[in-house]
Amino acid sequence: MHAFSQREPVVMVALGVPVVAVLFLLSSLHVYWAIRRGGIPAQVLPQRPGEGPVRRPTPGMTLLVAVALGAAGFAVAGFLVVGGPLLRVALLGLAFVFAARAVGDFAFVGLFKRVRGTEFARYDAALYTPLCLLLGLTLLLVGLS
Repeated sequence: MHAFSQREPVVMVALGVPVVAVLFLLSSLHVYWAIRRGGIPAQVLPQRPGEGPVRRPTPGMTLLVAVALGAAGFAVAGFLVVGGPLLRVALLGLAFVFAARAVGDFAFVGLFKRVRGTEFARYDAALYTPLCLLLGLTLLLVGLS
């Protein structure tokens, strides 16, 4: 029996396919940053006001994030195609990870960050945190479908 016969396929696919695309896009972006001369742009790194980035990830760490995002994309795609309890748990775990990123570290990233006057903080408030919230919620909905 095909996995779609047990779930609401239209809703799952309508939500899941864009998530797969975003995860693969983010993975590709991290690969680009890892091989880019000059490394990761400042606006995507948490910053201390007037001091620059809190930390600079190495190209290897950036590639590790790329691999994790790509694996997440494959997990979502796999769930959409074949389903299964293990992939469902993976999606719910991913939903938690993205929700935790959206909440943040209470200092430099997320909804409850204290540092707000940097270029990164503006991007985080306008783009990164809302994207993580949306991914977390969507992964939760797909995982529970």
